[in-house]
Amino acid sequence: MLLHEKGDLAGAEALYRRVFETRERTLGPDHPNTPASLHRLAHLLREMGETTRASLIDQRLAEAADQLRQPERIETLQSAFELADAPDQW
Repeated sequence: MLLHEKGDLAGAEALYRRVFETRERTLGPDHPNTPASLHRLAHLLREMGETTRASLIDQRLAEAADQLRQPERIETLQSAFELADAPDQW
């Protein structure tokens, strides 16, 4: 995303949130693009030093994947890795 690449992390965060909310509303929570958007937001938050907020999103993704019975999705696996790899956040 251009804002992210230009270093406008706050602007990128707002846009990532808007994309996720739009996808969730229009495509539904089980569409592959919806969790992908949420995962990107978590990655950006982690880059911004917002590790607690990012971990909450990762947790949400893991729980949603369990409910949808999609634990093998790449976003789920990446979120699980992020949760496991960041013990200093707890």
